[in-house]
Amino acid sequence: MIQPAFFPTLPPEVEDMDIESLCSALESIRRPLVQAIFADLYRNPFWEDRYGETGIVHISRDLDQHLDYLLTAVRLRSPEYLTEYFRWVRHSIILRGMCTRHLEQVLDSLASHTGAMLPLETSQALSVFLDAARASLSYNHFACRSLSPTIDFIATQVAGHIYPDEAQAARRELCRRDILIHLSYLMDAVEKANPEIFFGYLEWLRAFDRKYGISTRELVLTFSEMHRQIVQRLGEETAQPFTHIFTHLPALNGQPAAAQSNGGYRSE
Repeated sequence: MIQPAFFPTLPPEVEDMDIESLCSALESIRRPLVQAIFADLYRNPFWEDRYGETGIVHISRDLDQHLDYLLTAVRLRSPEYLTEYFRWVRHSIILRGMCTRHLEQVLDSLASHTGAMLPLETSQALSVFLDAARASLSYNHFACRSLSPTIDFIATQVAGHIYPDEAQAARRELCRRDILIHLSYLMDAVEKANPEIFFGYLEWLRAFDRKYGISTRELVLTFSEMHRQIVQRLGEETAQPFTHIFTHLPALNGQPAAAQSNGGYRSE
């Protein structure tokens, strides 16, 4: 249970802010803010394909709940209250088939839209809380902590390997974004010591990608290159928890890492 009385005082940069004015400003943009974050998420067909009509209702409710906890944290003058909440939410969304990066995307979108919709001073005060929430999503497992700073580089390298031609730049960028999601599921599986998190995602991904013209053989190529890049960046010993998962992928057994297919990543 979240215990706000245990948290330290608010950072000095926002000690003197007008709490009620800040909360009123945030409440005044609640509906357009939720709609804007929802629209950002649903540009990726992942959400509609994986969660269907019920997802539209539940994800909107989740976004409203995030705002409720943000408002409570502001009133308590406690960024730590929000970090405790997002640690709990992270566990919850992983159980529901999402990954840590999805939650990071929500926080990034929330920060972006509050910055656009609210006065600078107000959005800067909120950023103290949102930055703390994002920091709370860092990993504890040594392998994940080693991998985290390299994921942007690895995603760019793998996407370039799959789509090397400049004419494929748009597909390469979509591939890069998807690889960041793959890496997040992979790190979540290692962090939770539960490979089924990644395996379950992969089973769904195969059907999803077939719908958008991506073959299983192309997925094999993607994951093979991901594995190679991880080992190259981290070294074999540190990469061992990831290697263990890659070498036991039930959905890809018997599928050779062949040359890329003619299929393309979906458009957004």
